[in-house]
Amino acid sequence: MNRFAIGHALIQTRRLEQAVENFRALGFTVTYRTDAAKAHNALIYLQDGSFLELFNPKPINLPDSLLTTVFQLLRPFHPAMVNRFLYYLNSPEGLNDYALDSINPAQAMININYIKHQGAKLGKTINMSKTLATGQKQTWWTAVP
Repeated sequence: MNRFAIGHALIQTRRLEQAVENFRALGFTVTYRTDAAKAHNALIYLQDGSFLELFNPKPINLPDSLLTTVFQLLRPFHPAMVNRFLYYLNSPEGLNDYALDSINPAQAMININYIKHQGAKLGKTINMSKTLATGQKQTWWTAVP
């Protein structure tokens, strides 16, 4: 039984606007979920509902060393999420991660518990949200290995 499918693949860039222009020039439809001037990601939806996410892990202009220090201070609260962010901060541009979505979203926690029982180590479940450009609030949660 398939419990998960690729929800989206993450393509990291430090120049989001340029990446969006490049993908549009290739014929892709690229959308921002928020104001393009403030966005740190943009999405390319595929026919099956999954998407590519172009993202800048460092949307504010601060030295990497300062961001690293701040996130290391936050590590005790969410170690898996902080480790993931530090991985992004220190990774080269390009395809570098993916997210799995639960097949049958209503069964997500059952599926998460199943893979934990099989030996997967996951950090705390973190509830997240974002207000879209339309004013609609989008919510989701994540559990980071």
